[in-house]
Amino acid sequence: MSVKGNRPALRKAIVKRMDASEVRKIFTPEKGHGRTERRSIAAIDASPTDLTWPFAAQADRITRERENLTTGKKQIQCIIFVTSQDCTQADPAKLERVQQAQEIGEEEVA
Repeated sequence: MSVKGNRPALRKAIVKRMDASEVRKIFTPEKGHGRTERRSIAAIDASPTDLTWPFAAQADRITRERENLTTGKKQIQCIIFVTSQDCTQADPAKLERVQQAQEIGEEEVA
Protein backbone atom coordinates (compact mmCIF):
# COMPACT_ATOMS: atom_id res chain seq x y z
CA MET A 1 0.00 0.00 0.00
CA SER A 2 1.36 3.39 -0.95
CA VAL A 3 1.70 5.84 1.92
CA LYS A 4 0.67 9.24 0.64
CA GLY A 5 0.21 12.67 2.20
CA ASN A 6 -3.07 11.71 3.83
CA ARG A 7 -1.15 9.49 6.32
CA PRO A 8 1.48 11.95 7.62
CA ALA A 9 2.13 10.14 10.93
CA LEU A 10 2.71 6.79 9.18
CA ARG A 11 4.93 8.41 6.54
CA LYS A 12 6.97 10.20 9.22
CA ALA A 13 7.38 6.97 11.25
CA ILE A 14 8.66 5.11 8.17
CA VAL A 15 11.13 7.84 7.21
CA LYS A 16 12.39 8.02 10.79
CA ARG A 17 12.93 4.24 10.90
CA MET A 18 14.66 4.31 7.49
CA ASP A 19 17.12 6.89 8.77
CA ALA A 20 17.90 4.91 11.95
CA SER A 21 17.69 1.27 10.81
CA GLU A 22 19.73 -1.15 8.81
CA VAL A 23 18.34 -0.79 5.31
CA ARG A 24 18.44 -3.28 2.43
CA LYS A 25 18.96 -1.45 -0.89
CA ILE A 26 19.19 -2.08 -4.60
CA PHE A 27 19.92 0.33 -7.46
CA THR A 28 18.70 -0.01 -11.04
CA PRO A 29 19.77 2.33 -13.85
CA GLU A 30 17.73 2.61 -17.06
CA LYS A 31 18.02 4.60 -20.26
CA GLY A 32 15.23 5.03 -22.77
CA HIS A 33 12.35 7.22 -23.94
CA GLY A 34 14.73 10.20 -24.11
CA ARG A 35 15.72 10.05 -20.45
CA THR A 36 17.93 8.34 -17.94
CA GLU A 37 16.45 6.97 -14.77
CA ARG A 38 18.07 5.63 -11.62
CA ARG A 39 15.92 3.86 -9.05
CA SER A 40 16.91 2.96 -5.55
CA ILE A 41 14.80 0.84 -3.25
CA ALA A 42 15.35 0.82 0.48
CA ALA A 43 13.53 -1.73 2.63
CA ILE A 44 13.31 -2.19 6.40
CA ASP A 45 11.67 -4.78 8.57
CA ALA A 46 8.65 -3.44 10.43
CA SER A 47 5.81 -4.61 12.60
CA PRO A 48 2.28 -3.37 13.25
CA THR A 49 3.53 -2.08 16.61
CA ASP A 50 6.44 -0.15 15.03
CA LEU A 51 4.27 1.64 12.51
CA THR A 52 0.85 1.43 14.12
CA TRP A 53 -0.40 -0.10 10.89
CA PRO A 54 -2.16 -3.49 10.83
CA PHE A 55 -0.26 -6.38 9.23
CA ALA A 56 2.85 -4.27 8.49
CA ALA A 57 5.88 -6.53 7.97
CA GLN A 58 8.08 -4.31 5.81
CA ALA A 59 8.31 -0.64 4.86
CA ASP A 60 9.92 0.49 1.62
CA ARG A 61 11.04 3.66 -0.11
CA ILE A 62 11.57 3.92 -3.85
CA THR A 63 13.50 6.96 -5.04
CA ARG A 64 13.53 7.73 -8.77
CA GLU A 65 15.94 10.20 -10.25
CA ARG A 66 15.13 11.06 -13.87
CA GLU A 67 16.91 13.32 -16.31
CA ASN A 68 15.51 14.40 -19.67
CA LEU A 69 18.34 13.94 -22.16
CA THR A 70 17.06 16.72 -24.43
CA THR A 71 16.34 19.46 -21.88
CA GLY A 72 18.58 18.37 -19.03
CA LYS A 73 15.63 18.78 -16.64
CA LYS A 74 15.98 16.62 -13.53
CA GLN A 75 13.17 15.16 -11.47
CA ILE A 76 13.23 13.25 -8.17
CA GLN A 77 10.25 11.23 -6.96
CA CYS A 78 9.98 9.35 -3.68
CA ILE A 79 7.34 6.68 -3.03
CA ILE A 80 6.86 5.13 0.40
CA PHE A 81 4.81 2.03 0.95
CA VAL A 82 4.03 -0.71 3.47
CA THR A 83 3.57 -4.40 2.76
CA SER A 84 2.43 -7.38 4.78
CA GLN A 85 5.17 -9.51 3.17
CA ASP A 86 8.40 -9.78 5.10
CA CYS A 87 11.89 -9.74 3.56
CA THR A 88 11.85 -13.51 2.95
CA GLN A 89 8.68 -13.18 0.87
CA ALA A 90 9.50 -9.93 -0.92
CA ASP A 91 13.06 -8.68 -1.37
CA PRO A 92 13.71 -5.18 -2.77
CA ALA A 93 13.96 -6.48 -6.36
CA LYS A 94 10.51 -8.10 -6.14
CA LEU A 95 9.06 -4.97 -4.56
CA GLU A 96 10.42 -2.89 -7.44
CA ARG A 97 8.74 -5.18 -10.01
CA VAL A 98 5.42 -5.00 -8.14
CA GLN A 99 5.60 -1.20 -7.94
CA GLN A 100 6.43 -0.91 -11.67
CA ALA A 101 3.50 -3.17 -12.54
CA GLN A 102 1.21 -1.05 -10.40
CA GLU A 103 2.41 2.12 -12.17
CA ILE A 104 1.76 0.58 -15.58
CA GLY A 105 -1.76 -0.37 -14.47
CA GLU A 106 -2.41 3.17 -13.24
CA GLU A 107 -1.18 4.63 -16.54
CA GLU A 108 -3.49 2.33 -18.52
CA VAL A 109 -6.49 3.41 -16.43
CA ALA A 110 -5.70 7.12 -16.72
